[in-house]
Amino acid sequence: MPANSARFVDHCEAHGEALFATVSECGFEGIVAKQANSVYKAGRRPAWIKMKNPNYSRRDALRFGDE
Repeated sequence: MPANSARFVDHCEAHGEALFATVSECGFEGIVAKQANSVYKAGRRPAWIKMKNPNYSRRDALRFGDE
């Protein structure tokens, strides 16, 4: 998968910690979560949060395609 791509997962209502662990183990940047009853509105909202993999390296991810 190219470093500049994103994956969409329809939704995951349970096992968020396991999902985040798997995403992190795969070297992805992280996941975005939202409150189930929240609707999309442009801009930052407290109902939506980004959980970033602390081991993610953008530099390494961008180099991935060079190998």
